[in-house]
Amino acid sequence: MSEDRPDALALIVEAQRTLSEEIIPQSEQRERYKMLMIANALAIALRELKQASAVHKHRRKVLEVLGFSDDAAVVAKLRRDNAALTPDLYSALMEETTARVAISNPKAI
Repeated sequence: MSEDRPDALALIVEAQRTLSEEIIPQSEQRERYKMLMIANALAIALRELKQASAVHKHRRKVLEVLGFSDDAAVVAKLRRDNAALTPDLYSALMEETTARVAISNPKAI
């Protein structure tokens, strides 16, 4: 990408900032809710862009250490055998779920 053109992350940052700081404060009350929803969606997208790659890499590493090729292999194993939910697998699933919630709804953590 050319250095004089912003990347997707920079564009979303600026769009979210402009909406939150300039447009929403000047909007009429009936339109504010819709704009706040849009600002929230942009904030989620920003967190996703910033954190999703690291979450994905970590999940792949954990799956490999636990002996699974992918998420489907975990699901298949758990469907075949409830006892397959070892403390290590449970811990890994909780850690990933927490990481995903941190992206989609950080106030819930």
